[in-house]
Amino acid sequence: MYLVVYFWSSAIISARQVAGIEQQTPFGLIFANFMCAMTAGSLMYGDLTHHKNSGGTSSLIVQVVPLIAALCLLITVATTNEWFRFWAFCIYECALGLYYPSMAFLKSRFVGDEQRGQMYVLMRLPLNIFVVFALGRITDGEPLHSLPFCALCTNLKAGDSGRNNRFLACAGFLVVSAMVVRKYVPR
Repeated sequence: MYLVVYFWSSAIISARQVAGIEQQTPFGLIFANFMCAMTAGSLMYGDLTHHKNSGGTSSLIVQVVPLIAALCLLITVATTNEWFRFWAFCIYECALGLYYPSMAFLKSRFVGDEQRGQMYVLMRLPLNIFVVFALGRITDGEPLHSLPFCALCTNLKAGDSGRNNRFLACAGFLVVSAMVVRKYVPR
């Protein structure tokens, strides 16, 4: 999420430049749509668990949502169409809206109150190290690494490849996390 927050605006700007749109990008409107999408995801969680707030439903959501988020990130890499990127980011935000309450429910079930603070610090440490590393390595016009997925990257401008590589890495981590949850979290 942290890298998407940093890079979504450049992805939209890049798509607008490829399309030849010279009008100012409506960042406020786009961000408001993202927040509405996240709220819609949280409301969906409430609807899905309204009758029974079970660990099984939350576990299923935590398995499916990373795959949806990974697909959204891959769409932003595979296309330079502004609308596709915008809607991919909206669906990504909606997935986050589903993820946070699901994960909060699961954490409250599996981690006791007395260990919760320490556990959260330990869980956030690798995340923060990854984000600092990824953001600290940003340079203009990074070369596109020879990844198999990069055949999808057409019409790249200088600077797009670094963002796309980070989105590809995040998509890969999301798929791995879905597999780990599927294996270790009870249904």
